[in-house]
Amino acid sequence: MTETELAWNPGWRLREMFEGKQLSPLEFADILLARVDKHADLGAFITVFGDFYREQAKAATEAYARGGDLPPLGLPLSITSAATEMALQK
Repeated sequence: MTETELAWNPGWRLREMFEGKQLSPLEFADILLARVDKHADLGAFITVFGDFYREQAKAATEAYARGGDLPPLGLPLSITSAATEMALQK
């Protein structure tokens, strides 16, 4: 599966891939962050918390490695509200 195809997968499929160890949340985070950098000229994101995302993805990867019944860890979230964005930057 290409990086573009991975980026457009629904959350339920990504979770299946994480649980099946076909892809880790950290690998997925790196793919998405690379896409954000590659397409920076689009201006789709004002602020990217890449280090924080990678830390969270690493923790999710470790949780999937331990197994058990887990919430949907490792799925990214983008916030589009300008007011929320301004609050996060403070």
